[in-house]
Amino acid sequence: MAARPITEAEKQTFWNDGVVCLRDMFDAEWITRMQSAVDDAVAHPGPMSLQLGQGLEGKFHGDSFVWTWQDDFRAFVFDSPAAEIAQQVLGAKERVTLFFDTLLVKQPASQAPTPWHHDQPYWPVDGDQVCTVWTPLRPCSRCSWRSRVSGWFASMGQAVSAQEFHRRQPLRRLVGSAA
Repeated sequence: MAARPITEAEKQTFWNDGVVCLRDMFDAEWITRMQSAVDDAVAHPGPMSLQLGQGLEGKFHGDSFVWTWQDDFRAFVFDSPAAEIAQQVLGAKERVTLFFDTLLVKQPASQAPTPWHHDQPYWPVDGDQVCTVWTPLRPCSRCSWRSRVSGWFASMGQAVSAQEFHRRQPLRRLVGSAA
């Protein structure tokens, strides 16, 4: 269960703006558990892991489908408030379905840039009942969060393609698509 209820105003912000910042949704136990899980996932990367910003100062680790091989990530998917949060914000009547997870771990002051991107082109689905539950496990500044979201607003309504994070080239093959 979420640490606090989502307000009607927060839900309306999501539907009006396409994004909402929901603070204090996970209790300290989940945050601590997932901080340890992230440390473990970085120390023992999965088959889809990437080291972003090679040659630059500071590490930037990326991985996907971590829930399929790391027990704490699996528990986060099935037992944490994440699905309930998405369900409430979207107004889903029955359930929500996770089909993708991404782990991005960037050391403070890393010189590796975080590629600006839209999430939607990476997803093999369409519609307005789709969302990302971005869950920072360490404090992040409002400024850094806003800079990412403001780019999204600036490009609303424009066609955006998926990019390979490590090469900054158009993504040629998505999971389940033809080569």
